[in-house]
Amino acid sequence: MSTDMEMMEELRSSVQKVLQKELLPKVEESESKAEFVRDVHRSLGQLGLAGPMLPEAYGGADSLMAQLVVAEEMGYVDNGFGLSSLASTCLYGANVARHGSEEQKQKYLPSIIDGSRIGCWGLTEPEIGSDALSIKATAQKKGDRYVLNGAKTFITNAPIAEDFVVLARLTDENGKP
Repeated sequence: MSTDMEMMEELRSSVQKVLQKELLPKVEESESKAEFVRDVHRSLGQLGLAGPMLPEAYGGADSLMAQLVVAEEMGYVDNGFGLSSLASTCLYGANVARHGSEEQKQKYLPSIIDGSRIGCWGLTEPEIGSDALSIKATAQKKGDRYVLNGAKTFITNAPIAEDFVVLARLTDENGKP
């Protein structure tokens, strides 16, 4: 067995122990209340398990394989928790890592990686679904900010997230693309 595989099996064992101890006892209650188990997400972050695929420079491990191991183990315990956690890391965090400015990366990625904040990815719209090329929402620059107009729907983590990446068409000062 290669060293990488041995490391992933050690990681798997660690993740299983944490999830069995911290998440499993809370699954029934969180499901009945439709609540995200934030304290478990924070615990995973403190152990370096909330965003292992994200860049090392911001606290991640630059390891997609580690992210897959964590995701698989979350799925065995609580799919809903796993989906929310992965949406924060893989949809929100990965897009900030890839497309964000250095200032944005420094501001947002460490708190996603350490589990202290939740992010979400605002793509889906009521009339067009998740077809990114057909987005109707717009963003117009006003000073040093953007004004968003439009509607999004079915956005995983929207009710619990502090940080959002929202896909929208940029418009000029007259509202034209």
